[in-house]
Amino acid sequence: MTTDFRIRYWTLDPDGKTPVETDRDTWAAWFEQTDKRIVYQTMVDEYQVSTVFLGMDHSFGGGGPPVLWETMIFGPDDTYEDFQQRYVSYDDAVAGHTQAVTHVRKRHDGESK
Repeated sequence: MTTDFRIRYWTLDPDGKTPVETDRDTWAAWFEQTDKRIVYQTMVDEYQVSTVFLGMDHSFGGGGPPVLWETMIFGPDDTYEDFQQRYVSYDDAVAGHTQAVTHVRKRHDGESK
């Protein structure tokens, strides 16, 4: 079995949810012009939960469907510096964003009591 390590590029259909494989130049032009790459950004206190469309397959030749979305949490300290979740679909990314927001809210509600 051979592994395909080439970089694969993707844009989104006009619906903002359906990935379309494309070439690097088309991807780069689309990526510079669109706001559809941001799925959600939610502030919880001083922390930002950010879910975005990556546009490049982050499975890195690992087989399976392309990994194209990611959620990360940014804040004033290193509490969530290692938090990173990646997804193979828009729906998974939305669900993951909701879970991350819930996680941050629960953690900070517990600290403020």
